[in-house]
Amino acid sequence: MFCRIILVITTSSSKTAFPLIFEKMESEGYSRKILRFVIPLGYNFNLSGACIYIAVTCCFLIQFYNISLTVSDYLWLFVIISVTSKTASGVPGSGFLALIFTLNRFGKIPLTDIALLYSVDRFMNEARSVTNFISIAVSGAVISKINQKNKNPDISHETLG
Repeated sequence: MFCRIILVITTSSSKTAFPLIFEKMESEGYSRKILRFVIPLGYNFNLSGACIYIAVTCCFLIQFYNISLTVSDYLWLFVIISVTSKTASGVPGSGFLALIFTLNRFGKIPLTDIALLYSVDRFMNEARSVTNFISIAVSGAVISKINQKNKNPDISHETLG
């Protein structure tokens, strides 16, 4: 798995290792049917790296500008982050665009110093990509193991149909 993580880091995209993750996890004995369903679904909806990045950056900017928010503001920010983090795709820099969408939609955090964040976005993009890659691999492994554990060998397919 280490070589695949290096590939994700060098390309700054978790989607470059998409076919390689199938090969590795199938060779480790995980269910092919489950992986063929869970991993593509994870690449579309399990963008935890982008979600974590946007949430931490918003909290940083709130503290940096000394903005006081109410509980309802934080809940609204949570909803916005949950939606806009899904707009980040597997291309480098898309998480930063999702951050700009979030800040623009929330409206209480100024966008004046966004260039400061962009200066470190290259490094953050690598971290987001690795986090996305690992979370997709772990979710595929966990769901495959749960599926194998829940199979009852006493029940045959003929009795069900």
